[in-house]
Amino acid sequence: MPLFHILERYIVSNVTKMPVENIFRVPYCRFTNSSLCYKTLTFADHIIPAYLFDLWTRVMGGKPVLAGVYDKLHRAISSLDHFTSNSWEFVSENPAKLSEIMHAEDKKAFSYDIKAMQWEKYWENYVLGTKQYVLKEELSGLPDARKRLQRLRLIQYLLNATLFLLVWRLLIARTHFARKLWQFVVGLSQKFVVGLPKVTRSP
Repeated sequence: MPLFHILERYIVSNVTKMPVENIFRVPYCRFTNSSLCYKTLTFADHIIPAYLFDLWTRVMGGKPVLAGVYDKLHRAISSLDHFTSNSWEFVSENPAKLSEIMHAEDKKAFSYDIKAMQWEKYWENYVLGTKQYVLKEELSGLPDARKRLQRLRLIQYLLNATLFLLVWRLLIARTHFARKLWQFVVGLSQKFVVGLPKVTRSP
């Protein structure tokens, strides 16, 4: 599995397990090699929601801040472009030579073999440390943060389902192919339900 895909899994898993207290959106992380894909996802998933939320905040009499937060986030990510978009190969023979002459007890006491590193545990500690020492959040607030995340997930599912139904309804209304496909799916579903074995309750 590519390194970035492993990072995606570790980051999302741990941020979901230990969400921040004022979480605003469901955690999501994706690495891509395509600049066009990155810019499209950034515009659709960051910029549009941020400005819509800030517009709603302004209408309600609040101070819009989300667009500014995302702007800082994008600038921080851009500062790492050189390192995330390139790769290097370093030759280091001294650690291998040192490992050959070290005693077993010394290797155990001063382990520096990166291959033995438990990356999943590393990212768990990384996220936990960020929450405690950077964001200054107490672990006692985790249950409430997780409940908030569950509510956000439910809202996201409902919004996605509503958007899908609206787009599908427009397609059905405008295209003959979509109507035929919908009729086929509905008919197939009905046949499947009718064909299910009936469960009878014995007296």
